[in-house]
Amino acid sequence: MNNVGKRKELWKELIHHANVSHCEPWGIIGDFNVVRFAGEKKGGSNQWNSQCEEFNDMCKEADIDDLNSIGSFFTWNNRGELNRRIWCKLDKVMCNEHWSNRFPNSFTSFLTPGILDHCSMVVDSGLNFQGKKSPFKFFNFWAEHEDFLPMVEREWSVQVEGNPMYRLVSKLKALKVELKRLNRKEFWNISERVKFARDDLAHVQERLVVDPIDGALLQEEKVKVENMVKLSKAEESLAKQKSRVKWLRERDANTSYFFKSIAGWRNRNKIVSLEIGEDSVTSDQDRIKEEFVSFYSNLFKEKCAGVSYEGMEELITPVILEEEANSMICEVSKEEIQEIMFGMSKDKAPGLDGYDVVKAIQNFFKSGKMLRKVNCAIIALVPKNENPSSCSEFRLISCRNTIYKCISKIMANRVKRVLLQFVNKAQGAFVGGRKIMDNILLSQELLHHYDRKSAKGARCAMKVDLMKAYYSVRWDFVIKAPELLGFPLKFIGWVEE
Repeated sequence: MNNVGKRKELWKELIHHANVSHCEPWGIIGDFNVVRFAGEKKGGSNQWNSQCEEFNDMCKEADIDDLNSIGSFFTWNNRGELNRRIWCKLDKVMCNEHWSNRFPNSFTSFLTPGILDHCSMVVDSGLNFQGKKSPFKFFNFWAEHEDFLPMVEREWSVQVEGNPMYRLVSKLKALKVELKRLNRKEFWNISERVKFARDDLAHVQERLVVDPIDGALLQEEKVKVENMVKLSKAEESLAKQKSRVKWLRERDANTSYFFKSIAGWRNRNKIVSLEIGEDSVTSDQDRIKEEFVSFYSNLFKEKCAGVSYEGMEELITPVILEEEANSMICEVSKEEIQEIMFGMSKDKAPGLDGYDVVKAIQNFFKSGKMLRKVNCAIIALVPKNENPSSCSEFRLISCRNTIYKCISKIMANRVKRVLLQFVNKAQGAFVGGRKIMDNILLSQELLHHYDRKSAKGARCAMKVDLMKAYYSVRWDFVIKAPELLGFPLKFIGWVEE
């Protein structure tokens, strides 16, 4: 593959093979001796050349992409000295869309190179992979079904005893059961249903070619077309919502692109194996789950108990006036809730009965109590790099429900009113009207001529790693500090709950 001419011949052969086997799963493995992206090379010349463009053009035309992988990201190095070492991702396992559909859990393991300059590759078909149960999610196309509104009205008319938040949660729980039943009846295996509907429509239209004035066939065609349109819209809406693609609209026949995005997203984010300690790797899903729970339990637990906050009063002085404090705990209006609800994406806030939602949220701010079913979250693990292999290489994200988001947004908006009074002017991020880039540019200017001999006086620069700053925040401090700043105790109680 060091010969440019032979490499071009291989690209043509792969494109030809892709065209011939476009309906079959296939892949290719080996040393391609070229990188796809700038980040796949470290050290040496950073000049982008035409060979990389040709490789990417081939991948696009042959419709192949990298298989999900774990282990070493760079698969080759030149064994050079420290300043002359070059790392590249030259070895790849690439497959087409049909391979991803047939073997959705397949992945590649890149092992350490040992005495070689290339990493060994091991491909696992993933046939023994144990999938996880997915949490319930509302799909937008359900709302367009003719049975949806009557179903919601029927469940909402049921009388439920309890406070407003309990009534709302109970009705939503009952509605979830009915929505699952509707999905199984009307939309289960939607792609196959679309295929069957298309074949049925084609069969009727073929008969119409023979007898174009048959009234019964014309009526049957009309019914088949309506069914085909309904199922196609549902399939595209489902694919768009799952793909998380926001820059394309529905109704533009983007279903194929959406499904490719779903496959790519799942390929990048599934955890097929994990390093346990220094020398052990496991693919057992239960063992992986236990390792993540143990890792984050140790990370979030209090490192030292019995911390005293005596003397904090001398460091933190109240800055919030009584009038401002009262405005933070004033009654939450219907308009305030509506503004936040309507400001959410339609993919994140499906329509609910407005009266019950308003009453449930207002009940929290009056009573200061939240149901455990509302105060819960789905934890998602997002890879920090291309080839995550250990727990520390994943980022934790908490996915909350709509009611919780609305309550927290109301509280955040009220804190914004007094935020500038106690946040230092040097703080560049998370404050309206300020940009973190300002501090970055200022640091660059300060360090630009830092090592010049002409500069006078002693100089010192410190780099502080705040990567896990939010992991080590103590709750007792989070509660104590706002109290000293003058936050009303009722508002602090909302935060604690």
